[in-house]
Amino acid sequence: MCIKKVEAYEHAGQLFATERQALDAALKDIGKKIMADHHAAPDVGMVKHSEAILRVLGRIAEIEASQPKAEPAARFVDDAVAEAA
Repeated sequence: MCIKKVEAYEHAGQLFATERQALDAALKDIGKKIMADHHAAPDVGMVKHSEAILRVLGRIAEIEASQPKAEPAARFVDDAVAEAA
């Protein structure tokens, strides 16, 4: 048996391959908690859990800002057509 050490991110007892997946799961759990506890007035629940929501969304924004932006597919097509001509 081969044992390999890998990096994983944990949320609510579950392991995720990427930090983004763990953050998405955390955000989903916050939403479920808001709807379960405050289904009649979700805005009240959002205010109550605003600190956690902002922490998760802030980290997601940091991750997305650090990743390079992909160019639109149309530009690749335009470049290929220009090279072929």
